[in-house]
Amino acid sequence: MAKKNKIAVLVSFSGQGGVERSFALLVNEIAALGIEVDLLLIKRKSPHLAALSPAVNQIPLKRQHAATCVNEVANYLQKEAPQALLVAKHRAMLAALKARKKAGTDTPITGVIGINVTQSLAHRSRFQRWHWGRLMRNEYPKLNGIIAVSEGVREDLLTTTGMPADRITAIKNPVTTAEMIREAQTSVDHPWLSENFGEPVLITVGRLTKNKDHKTLLEAFRLINDTIPSRLLILGEGPERTSLEKIITETGLADRVQLPGFVDTPWAWMAKSSLFVLSSFAEGSGNVLTEAMAVGTPVVSTDCPSGPSEMLDGGRIAPLVPVGDAKALAAACVDVLNSGITSSLLDEAVAPFKAEVAAKHYLTFMNVGVPSLTD
Repeated sequence: MAKKNKIAVLVSFSGQGGVERSFALLVNEIAALGIEVDLLLIKRKSPHLAALSPAVNQIPLKRQHAATCVNEVANYLQKEAPQALLVAKHRAMLAALKARKKAGTDTPITGVIGINVTQSLAHRSRFQRWHWGRLMRNEYPKLNGIIAVSEGVREDLLTTTGMPADRITAIKNPVTTAEMIREAQTSVDHPWLSENFGEPVLITVGRLTKNKDHKTLLEAFRLINDTIPSRLLILGEGPERTSLEKIITETGLADRVQLPGFVDTPWAWMAKSSLFVLSSFAEGSGNVLTEAMAVGTPVVSTDCPSGPSEMLDGGRIAPLVPVGDAKALAAACVDVLNSGITSSLLDEAVAPFKAEVAAKHYLTFMNVGVPSLTD
């Protein structure tokens, strides 16, 4: 018999990205609401593990790959009988379905998708696109439900999977917490972010990958710097570091652009910067935009699928520019540096992203006991 008010969460903590941080905040808030949480960790190499609450029961799996952890997850479902299983990302969702079948249980499984799948697969081979599409159409309907991180991701999933509309919902990522806002006020040991530094500082945060399109950002920054002498900080690590460093050197921006790497509290850096810029080709939600606005920093973003347009209300909150257009990105940044963005607009944009609100919406969709959203 399923154990009421106990859920399991199957996820990989395998990097520095927004998915790991979002899930850390999510399970912390679910546990704070009085729900017992078993966190089944496929991979466990992430700085965001340190953010997990002691109230969350971490269960490291011996098999650290979605394709090979099926037996362990099946054994867990038989033994512990959680009321529901929440699963992040495609491969883990497929593994969870196999585990439930092997276990012979009827555990409700809810998947979480944080990317616009169509956009993410656009540059893959025809076979890969067909293969992923086939799996999604055949396997995802076996899930009890899917949570998308934005309406754009939800619409893409409905088209891709053919599932009924009531089986896929959109819930904003858990992004902001009171602790994050407090941490944003702490000092940062960087000369450009001191109070008496005389030039605007632009900042972006994210994995150094092609999807983030830092190359267009660097091209835009060169134009911005020609108009308003500025500095640029790119926080994060990833495979594109060497390529970006080469561009910075070749364009003569070495004294104006720095790549400090991954930092534990990027919102403290954001809060002391003049402008946050998102230059991505695609985003599921764009958590970093929310983090920047939550600490009062103006933003500019590409109008990439699927989150930024929803978050910025089609450009009403802050400028949206075409993907890959360095001139448009530069012009929008110069405009915001000159005019700013009203703080009330930033507050309006981040209100739905409070971690406690997200946790309650998750539990309601999963049909797990939870206090009223108005409590």
